[in-house]
Amino acid sequence: DEVEMVSLVWKVVVFGILAAGSQGSLPQPRLHRQVSTGRYDLSADLASVEAQSEKATRTNCKNRPIDLVFIMDSSRSVRPVEFKKAKEFLQDMVDSLVIGRDATRVGLVNYASTVKIEFLLNTFFDKSSVKQALGQVEPLASGTMTGMAIRTAMEKAFTKEAGARSASMNIAKVAIIVTDGRPQDKVEEVSATARASGIEIYAVGVDRADMASLKLMASQPHDDHVFYVETYGVIEKLTSKFRETLCGKDDDNGSADIDDNGLGLNDRKDDNKRVSEGNNGMSDRSYSIHL
Repeated sequence: DEVEMVSLVWKVVVFGILAAGSQGSLPQPRLHRQVSTGRYDLSADLASVEAQSEKATRTNCKNRPIDLVFIMDSSRSVRPVEFKKAKEFLQDMVDSLVIGRDATRVGLVNYASTVKIEFLLNTFFDKSSVKQALGQVEPLASGTMTGMAIRTAMEKAFTKEAGARSASMNIAKVAIIVTDGRPQDKVEEVSATARASGIEIYAVGVDRADMASLKLMASQPHDDHVFYVETYGVIEKLTSKFRETLCGKDDDNGSADIDDNGLGLNDRKDDNKRVSEGNNGMSDRSYSIHL
């Protein structure tokens, strides 16, 4: 009996040890859940940092001061929702720049069959006022007198009286034309005169825009000055390209790289360009965006 009792005790002890070991190897779901809920999510923080960096890039452009005039097509072919997209595109560009009396000044020429100067280079000297004024612009409808608009910008918007600074200050004069159609007047001669006067012209074509006309208007090289998008719905994608051109990149001293025309550059590379086929039957190496 004593032997049986000892044997039984040992069986109980061994069974207890095995049971304890088995339980120790089982998963502990409550503990696992506690660890999971307290896990540090590095990816979320990285996304937040990237978003803040992108916002800082958009709003803290260290561009050299320029006199910038937008020349905006508001002819009948530009539908209201498209005109709104065009205005938002210009507002986004303004958002990228340092606006001020001693910084970049912005003016706007609105055109269709007639031409209207919405505001001059010396009308507003702060970013919010420029963006608000852009948002309030109404389309003029009817035709597309692009040549007349360029002449008006040259003779009335880029003048000392309108707020353009003197040549001795070495401040670049830049015109950005946004159009969706073929000009109904001649643009070659007036554009050449404007460029000869020191105005650097960028031509942005949308949808039905005529590539040959864009190239007649724009400064050389066309690879850097002629842009095309298939719809106003994707025109905002050009904002980053203009940010590279107008803002430049920071060097070790925190200043922007400046080219001979006074515009900041950001490593313009040929691989950023691609051939645009089927645009009014033409082929061009200018920057283009397709759906």
